[in-house]
Amino acid sequence: MTRTSAPGNEGGFVLLDALFCLFTAVLILLLISGAVYNTPNHSSKIFLNSISIIDERNSKVGGSYEE
Repeated sequence: MTRTSAPGNEGGFVLLDALFCLFTAVLILLLISGAVYNTPNHSSKIFLNSISIIDERNSKVGGSYEE
């Protein structure tokens, strides 16, 4: 029988490659989940800051958008 060689099957490096790929995938998923979690927080802060700027400008002019 002839020996069949596969790429990455030299001396047990397949396990290290798999662990490295798994580690990289976990890091990518953590970055994506952090971005998804922080986007609504950041956008709500921008929205509230813009409302406070509008209120401040309206108070300087003397008007208000609330009845």
